[in-house]
Amino acid sequence: MKKITSLLLLFFFTGFCFGQTKITEITFETPGGYSTSIPEFTDNARDYFIRTDGSNITGEVFSNIQGSYYFTAQDIDGGSASSQQTLLINDIDINGYSNLEFRIHLAEDDSSDGDEDFDNSSSNDFVHINYDLDNSGSFSNLLWIEGTTPSVFNSAPSIDTNFDGIGDGTVITNTFTQFTQAITGTGALLDIEIIFDFNAGDEDIAIDNIEIWGSLCASTVTWNGSLPWVGGTPGLTTEVIINGDYNTGSDGNFSACTLTINSGATLTVADNTFVQVENDVTVDGAITVQSQGNFVQNDSGGTFTLNGTATVSKTTPIKADWFYYTYWSSPVSGETIGNVFSDVDGDRRFWFNAANFLDTDGD
Repeated sequence: MKKITSLLLLFFFTGFCFGQTKITEITFETPGGYSTSIPEFTDNARDYFIRTDGSNITGEVFSNIQGSYYFTAQDIDGGSASSQQTLLINDIDINGYSNLEFRIHLAEDDSSDGDEDFDNSSSNDFVHINYDLDNSGSFSNLLWIEGTTPSVFNSAPSIDTNFDGIGDGTVITNTFTQFTQAITGTGALLDIEIIFDFNAGDEDIAIDNIEIWGSLCASTVTWNGSLPWVGGTPGLTTEVIINGDYNTGSDGNFSACTLTINSGATLTVADNTFVQVENDVTVDGAITVQSQGNFVQNDSGGTFTLNGTATVSKTTPIKADWFYYTYWSSPVSGETIGNVFSDVDGDRRFWFNAANFLDTDGD
């Protein structure tokens, strides 16, 4: 028999930022990936500068912890050290990336009396996050946290949006919240320094899931329905936007760094042709892959954001006898073989569960 069917992909994926790839991440779930200006320590109470799961400190109560471990600091000079110490992440490989972003989860525990105890006086409490490109030796401001009220004790820690020593942005609470900041410029290597300055009890900060994101796409090209492409020729270093109907059978194969199919446009991957995408895919219009067409997304960490429709059409060969079969497999969700082959008798459909398979020679 010959069977022609269309598989309508009903799954939905979302990505944080179109065209972005996670370059590195420090979750603090395991030691390493950073260095500190002094050995990590805790007095098992309220003086500490340490990666922890909370079991060897007291006085902090957080929600939305990312995993089990995080890095935290409180009353640093209580451990016979200077109140100002640094956590450093060195030589992150950013070669070839642009549109760099820094992401971090932040939390600050309210003290037992309900105050948020960042002092903003002659001895400020603060957290300054800075960056350096290509080991220049000169760090630039990235994300600062300061007390909100000038020249007073015990004010709420907040983002210092203009780096003037006074918090004027979002308040840091005891719920871990992600903050994102763009990194200006690019290069081959990136250093991140986090400077902590706390000299009394109840002055604290906790950080988690430090991430660096960037885009590998060097330029953008657009298809408006006919040649030429606007902006150049598509390739694995270009962001490709399909803004008009495109058929690889007549218009040609192409590769892309990232791919967006705009609403109202259809990308057809014809038989014996291909589309290759290195990173993220966003479908606001439609994509159709014919039976012998190939659509390949190289990066397993790339997102596939489906706001429109995606269809794969497949044709089985003619079956010469009852014991001939076609094996179907596809990484889709929200769909079943019964729905796809609804006009095929149920006793002609079989499925294989690898968890129940034992590969043995009978010994």
